Amino acid sequence: MMNKFQKQHPISKVLNQQEKLLIDEPLSKHTTFQIGGKAQYLVKVEDVSNLKDVLHLALENNLAYFIIGSGSNLLISEQGIGGIVVKLGKGFSKIEFDGNRIICGAGVKLADLVKVTSEHILTGTEFLYGIPGTFGGAIKNNAGAFSHSIGEIIESVSGIQINSGFEIHDLELNKDQLGFSYRSSQLPKDFIITAGIIKLSQGKREAIRTEIERIKQFRKDAQPWGSSAGSIFKNPKGMAAGKLIDEAGLKGLAIGGAYISNKHANFIINRGGARFNDVLELIQIMKMRVEARTGIILEEEVEIVSNE
Repeated sequence: MMNKFQKQHPISKVLNQQEKLLIDEPLSKHTTFQIGGKAQYLVKVEDVSNLKDVLHLALENNLAYFIIGSGSNLLISEQGIGGIVVKLGKGFSKIEFDGNRIICGAGVKLADLVKVTSEHILTGTEFLYGIPGTFGGAIKNNAGAFSHSIGEIIESVSGIQINSGFEIHDLELNKDQLGFSYRSSQLPKDFIITAGIIKLSQGKREAIRTEIERIKQFRKDAQPWGSSAGSIFKNPKGMAAGKLIDEAGLKGLAIGGAYISNKHANFIINRGGARFNDVLELIQIMKMRVEARTGIILEEEVEIVSNE
């Protein structure tokens, strides 16, 4: 329920009763790192039409906008984010089946995608098990594991784009237009993913279940629990970033409320009260120590959002 001030705010004009406008909302509540300052405005949108309305409002009022899903790959500074932070709601979490083609909303959690496709005895998403985040974010970053990435199963992506004339229009891109590479894609500028189509193969129930259990056990054995953003760095070609960091003697190094995991050195954990600068300093140390020891410059996988 919006309070009196929120109801009077111009942004509230594009919202229906099911949606929320939050003012000065702590982004630590919306990221898996549980770190981040306030969003000037945070709006949850439930469909493409309302997303367009909010973007029109942002453009008309010269407000920046920033799209988030589950906030699983973000490190946001204490300065927060000015303008409108747009969070994709349940309307973007639909999954529809057309044989072995699946139409998937950008807000679908990867865990739900794996669960539903396995229930339909379709194989091809098992490698996504245990990866935090949403379908849209996974496409943007070409998320993957175990020598597979989501770009392998993508057929096409739908979204909206703001052109140079600040006009908003629908745009559909096929796989060849997305420029997938290791942990990245080449999406057009100012393009917002709203849905995508993946193509899978008919599988065998027991084989799918066995593979998911194998991945589940591997992650339990190899990766830490706790508030984090997942892997901090991309793996250099033919190497594991975690191994390089471990060999640099950095496991367990702590600054403030953040520390490098003793279980997997490519994870930084917020043990409680960690601040943006705690994590950023650890990231800088990790990069410097590995480069000094090996000459390899690690590239961040986590998205760092700072006004500095």
